[in-house]
Amino acid sequence: MPTFVALGDTLTSMLSAISMDSLTGNPIYSATDTLEQILLCAYDPNDKIAEPNGIDTLYYIHQNTPYIDYTVRFQNTGNDTAITVVIKDQLDMDLDWQSLTYLSSSDSVDIVLFPSGEIVFSFVNIMLPDSNIDKLGSQGYVKFRVKLNSNLTAGTTIENTAHIYFDQNPAVITNTKTHTIYDCNAPLSIYLSENSICLGDTILAFGSDNISSTLFNWDIDGFYTYNGDTLLWIADTSGTFNLTVNTSNALCNKFNNTQVTILPEILQFIDSVTICPGDSALLFGMYQTLPGTYFDTLQAASSCDSIISKELVFRTLPIITLSSFNPDTLCETDNSVALPSATPSGGIYSGNGVVGNNFDPSIAGLGTHYVYYTFTDSNSCISVDSSSILVESCVGIEEFANQVITVYPNPFNGFTTLHFDASHKGIFDISLYDMVGKLVFTEPQVNRQKVNVGPLEKGVYLLTLINNKTGEKVTRKLISQ
Repeated sequence: MPTFVALGDTLTSMLSAISMDSLTGNPIYSATDTLEQILLCAYDPNDKIAEPNGIDTLYYIHQNTPYIDYTVRFQNTGNDTAITVVIKDQLDMDLDWQSLTYLSSSDSVDIVLFPSGEIVFSFVNIMLPDSNIDKLGSQGYVKFRVKLNSNLTAGTTIENTAHIYFDQNPAVITNTKTHTIYDCNAPLSIYLSENSICLGDTILAFGSDNISSTLFNWDIDGFYTYNGDTLLWIADTSGTFNLTVNTSNALCNKFNNTQVTILPEILQFIDSVTICPGDSALLFGMYQTLPGTYFDTLQAASSCDSIISKELVFRTLPIITLSSFNPDTLCETDNSVALPSATPSGGIYSGNGVVGNNFDPSIAGLGTHYVYYTFTDSNSCISVDSSSILVESCVGIEEFANQVITVYPNPFNGFTTLHFDASHKGIFDISLYDMVGKLVFTEPQVNRQKVNVGPLEKGVYLLTLINNKTGEKVTRKLISQ
């Protein structure tokens, strides 16, 4: 049992009952009930308590509660014996005064009920010692029962206060014990934003109850449930459904049922748009470049929105083939060569060094060059293919190169070394290009016998050496494996 320090706490008792089938031993009925009571004790006995105590801050009781049992407790906290103790208690107008029933008391008592509804309890010659002499003996009580008037409306408040007189001393006034009538038959107070909404919209529903501890359970045809006083459901299923709310508290359970209708969206297919890969189409205010189905929403003022769609379709690109240059290496001084053949015919050649249907190395210059063939079909779809050709400086290369430089190793794995002949005097500018003409290595004013080159990624490179004094040029192909 809790001590007085738990005064005012709520004690909850639970009772479960199960009825068993005597033949099968299986349960055939079960029920569970709870009782909540405020802990009361004689720590400060000049007070008034009642049963039922009531729940929540307004101490609600069921409208069918037949009666209330009041207990007035008192204690002589003076410094002398109290000869007579008188308790005056004015009954509330909503109580049936004539139903007053004496239940018990700590000492013999005289009881008078006046026509005004005031009860006077007189403990004559009680000889109640003071609490300093006999703490336990200084206490007393009286307990009585009064029925409630019939047909009390919900929200009716019943109050009761006692005045305790010790001999000729002023009254000690107890606390006022309050009860409020709660109507379990009254309909639930439920707010529903709308009974009919569109798919994707939100249903808002909330309930309220005078008892703050009332629990709300919402159910939409069994496929969506929520516990709480406010329901927010984003409608993801169309149709007509039953919306049920159940409430429960310590006094009773209630339920309310209504129907909600979720209207489907209206889906309309407009048409399709065909474009070439790489192009774009303006769909619903935005340019799109990928094939697929695109949607837009037409907002309606008085009904559900319409969803419209368009399909973006890609045409097939034309298949073209451009042959390779043969040979694929020319000297800068060579004559123009015919461009490689391409299918289908009717396309356009372009690129550095392209003149009409020929490639001119002297116009292109040194390095690797790409010739492009572009073909446009009847749907205006475009395909492009390319072929590469290398232009070298061939005049005196071998003689000059053999006198000047040796590359070892070549091919190589990331790193190689340029060795200059010690007998050949001169200063060189070194440049190294990849096959798209990008400069990947350079070192000017070289006059030493060995230069390390690397690291280089796998690929083919073009090495160029220029003698600063004579202007002679050496070109070598390097291969990194």
